[in-house]
Amino acid sequence: MRKVVGFLTLLFCVLIAANAFARAQFIIDSKSHTQRDTSNSSTHSSTFRTCPSMGYTQTSCPAGEHGVESCPINSQYFKYCCPQEAIYTASQCRTMMRKPTGGCHGYYKCE
Repeated sequence: MRKVVGFLTLLFCVLIAANAFARAQFIIDSKSHTQRDTSNSSTHSSTFRTCPSMGYTQTSCPAGEHGVESCPINSQYFKYCCPQEAIYTASQCRTMMRKPTGGCHGYYKCE
């Protein structure tokens, strides 16, 4: 029991230290000037600035469609909307001995 309490205490201290160390710095390069942002912001709030600037601008799709190519930082952002049935790659369709049809940004329906 003593080891468990000691381990949990150590884990708690490490998490507190990691949170204090997570001071984000961003360099934004535009054609006119370079700006450095050294604000103390959480990962969550910086994600909302980073994903759209990387081209991941969608957060929802029309009915019958799903998001494709999720942002690696926050999966709530994605690049494209594709039909619900377009969920396979061409090679996955061929592996299932089916024909890829209705391509949408590299995803297909298998027939």
